[in-house]
Amino acid sequence: MNEILERIDSAVKQYQEEVAMHFEDGIPRWERYNVTRKIAQAAVSYGGYIVTGTRHFCPIMRMQIDAIGDEVLLTYAGGHDNIVQGFTDQFGFFLTRKEAYIIARDAGQLLPRHVWGDVLYSESYI
Repeated sequence: MNEILERIDSAVKQYQEEVAMHFEDGIPRWERYNVTRKIAQAAVSYGGYIVTGTRHFCPIMRMQIDAIGDEVLLTYAGGHDNIVQGFTDQFGFFLTRKEAYIIARDAGQLLPRHVWGDVLYSESYI
């Protein structure tokens, strides 16, 4: 299992390096180029390792989780407290449900049926 955990850790570090490239002189690209951030996918972060899908735990997301293994991801996350449901934007940034709500609201992505306050659910925008 150690080899798998090391590969996951390497992937997380690569992800962090790649998303950091979206900042130029400390300014996010979406601000520099006046691009509206939008919610792109549902996501779950297992201590920084992110799986995505159309909805939380949809078949596509489950396939990613099953390929690695629930127990492996739980071990990598360091327990259930470090597993966070959220979303990604079109730049690949992971956002919590509260952060994602602000992005979806500001981008005009919320559907009239959204009734969950200041947190985003898939039903809120798709």
